Amino acid sequence: MPAAFCPAVGFTEMHGDEKTDALYSPMRRRFSSSIARANGYVYDGYFRAEQKLLFELLDPGAAVVLDACCGSGLMLMPRSDGDHLVFGIDFNDAACIAARANGFRIVRGDAFRLPLPDSSVDEIVNCQFFNQQTPEQVRGFIGEAFRVLKPGGRLILVWRNGAAWIHRAAHFLLTWRDRFLGQPLFPQYTHDIGAVEAIIQQSGGETEYAGVQFAPLSWQSVKLNSFMARCIGASNVTVGRKATRPEARTGSD
Repeated sequence: MPAAFCPAVGFTEMHGDEKTDALYSPMRRRFSSSIARANGYVYDGYFRAEQKLLFELLDPGAAVVLDACCGSGLMLMPRSDGDHLVFGIDFNDAACIAARANGFRIVRGDAFRLPLPDSSVDEIVNCQFFNQQTPEQVRGFIGEAFRVLKPGGRLILVWRNGAAWIHRAAHFLLTWRDRFLGQPLFPQYTHDIGAVEAIIQQSGGETEYAGVQFAPLSWQSVKLNSFMARCIGASNVTVGRKATRPEARTGSD
C-alpha cells in the first residue's frame, strides 16, 4: 500500500465501537470469511443483489476508493483487481485477517478517527454500518469521511431502513430466532435519510442521490414517502459529494 495510506503518524490508539466489534467476532468464527454471513448478512444472495445495486452508483473513474468498515472485504473485491487503488479499513482484527485471506487490501483502523490524510480519497463506500451506531457516532463517521475525501469526492452510504414494513417484520422474526438460539443481539438504531443529509451538508458536502432499495427485486426509488418505499424500501441509500470550495461549507459540526 502506498505510504500515503499507511496509518497516520501519531495514530497510537483506536477507540472504535468495541461493543459491536465484540459481537462480530463470534460471527466470524462461525462462518467462512468468503461468505457474507460473516459480515452480518442473513444469506449470501441478498448481499450479492445489494452489491449489484451499489456498483451502479460507483464512479468508474475514482482512482482511490475506500470501503470503510469493510468486514471481510467482500463488497468491493470485484473492483480490487483493476488499476485503481481499492482498499478497506475495519476495526475488527478478525475481519482484517479475513480480508487479507480474501486478497483484499486492508488497514486496521478506527472509523471515527480514520488513519488517512486530509483530502486523500476519491470515493468512500460504507454499507450496513449505521444501524449499530448512535446518532453521535454516525455524525462522527460522516465528518471523518468528508475530512479524508478529496474536493469533489463522494461518500456512498447504504443502511437498513428501520421504518420500512419489510425491515420491521424481518427484524422481529430474526430477533426472536437469535434469542431462541442464544445468539448475541445487535443494537438497532434507525437513522432517517433527512437527518443523514443534514449531517452531510454540515460536514461540507451536498446530497447527490437519496433513495431506498430492495435488492432481491433489483428495485430502487427516489420517492422516499411512497407506498412502495414504506413497504419494501429495505435499505436507505445516500450519495454525498464533498464541496470543491471551502466556502461552500454550511456548518461546523
